Amino acid sequence: MSMKPIEPGYIALVISGPCTGEQCDVLCWVNDGDSFKADGTYYDNQTGKSGWAVDFGDGCGVFETKRLLRIDGGDELVEQEQHEEQAA
Repeated sequence: MSMKPIEPGYIALVISGPCTGEQCDVLCWVNDGDSFKADGTYYDNQTGKSGWAVDFGDGCGVFETKRLLRIDGGDELVEQEQHEEQAA
């Protein structure tokens, strides 16, 4: 059985690092210096690396793919917003 890919709109579990065991919503892929939106607020990725922007509900962060495990289906609204932003 192969692991499902990490994608915007899906729920993931942090499997390594300081937030291990926490569940999060995957928002989008960001490069160092990119901005992303979580809970109506824009944040700048100042981690020095590219990764997935995620929302914990009480905070957000950026994680490498290897530190996340997708655990559910998708959120159609988030997926639609991502497609609209990419088209703009």
